[in-house]
Amino acid sequence: MQDRIKFLRDDLTHLFDDQGIDQSAYDDKVSFEDPITKYSSVQGYVFNIKLLRRVFAPTFQLHDIKQTAPHELTTRWTMSMQLTFNKYNPLRGWWDPQLLFTGTSIMGINPSTGRFNSHVDTWDAVNNQKYVSLEAVRHLLGQLLTFSQAPKLDTPSYTVLKRPSGYEVRKYSDFVVAEIQMDQASSAGRQAATEQPPNRDSSSNSNSNSSSTSSSGEGKSAFMTLAGYIFGKNDRQEKMAMTMPVFSDSSGRMQFFMGTGKDTSSLPAPLDDAVRCIHMPGGIYAVRSFSGMAGEKQAQEQLRSLQVAMARDDLQAAANNWTLARYNDPSTKGPFRRNEVLVSVTNFDLWGQGVTK
Repeated sequence: MQDRIKFLRDDLTHLFDDQGIDQSAYDDKVSFEDPITKYSSVQGYVFNIKLLRRVFAPTFQLHDIKQTAPHELTTRWTMSMQLTFNKYNPLRGWWDPQLLFTGTSIMGINPSTGRFNSHVDTWDAVNNQKYVSLEAVRHLLGQLLTFSQAPKLDTPSYTVLKRPSGYEVRKYSDFVVAEIQMDQASSAGRQAATEQPPNRDSSSNSNSNSSSTSSSGEGKSAFMTLAGYIFGKNDRQEKMAMTMPVFSDSSGRMQFFMGTGKDTSSLPAPLDDAVRCIHMPGGIYAVRSFSGMAGEKQAQEQLRSLQVAMARDDLQAAANNWTLARYNDPSTKGPFRRNEVLVSVTNFDLWGQGVTK
């Protein structure tokens, strides 16, 4: 079976490119099924691939392959899609859905020929996997009817490993932030709190005057102190590029992402002693996205929903802390805003039924 695993690792890299899959590795009669499509031949399977490529411009990422039965291999993957025709849509600024699915492909092998004779896809986000699954149709339509989106700015790099119902599991790479404790914001920041630079959402930060800072208060003075740093209040008087999101967490910190490829040694020194640039180690996070305003009440509600979903899947938080991320500037209307709550996790298992205990 190792030769079949090696073959799939190479062949699936061509799933949606001009080369395409090697059809000679499949029997003529291949039973292909996922929750919303079904074919009975390799020609039908290839037609489905070409249809997805034409309509959705998919990107496929293979995470792993393992043998799950004497004549069966199972792959685990993430597939993201974007409507190809939408680049011509004059309303793209308000509606540009990014679809994402994670799941498995169970590949049966004909012992007589050594070729694949069945291919059954499952989606992590739905319980009913049988064709035609109305639950899967609703999941697809829900993503198509999403209006929230983020500006086209630099953001921390991550890979979506799983998207169960209600949240997704991401693996973040290391990145660098400028941060401040919200109760240490400078007096200059407080005085400037009524002014906000574009593409940094001041409503994304905690209230620095509160006796109990949280990840979703206003925190305008802390925001303005950090904004001052990236707009030139540093030892080089250097103005740095806008990025996203603005992070604020339950320990009272606010953070600006400093850009891809940055390290602490390459950044100018802040003039305000309350600001520091630090390295953030990557890790596994459970993330729940939501639109609308992200005040204290809304963020706490989303956090509770995330915690319920994590408990359902036996996913354990690494600590009590959590983070709120906001992506849009203050002028963005509620339905078009992208917000997220993030919780670091300890026991994620790519192959588990959700996760391991």
